[in-house]
Amino acid sequence: MIEEMEGKLRNSLDQVYFGKTREMVCTLRPPSEVAQMRMPES
Repeated sequence: MIEEMEGKLRNSLDQVYFGKTREMVCTLRPPSEVAQMRMPES
């Protein structure tokens, strides 16, 4: 029971952390720049 709640809390924290990180990256950089960073041109 405790492990289950710990897992749920950990997942919630991960969602908030990565959601905010993604939000900030999109705010600071236009989506076109982010796409170029993921797939550099050869």
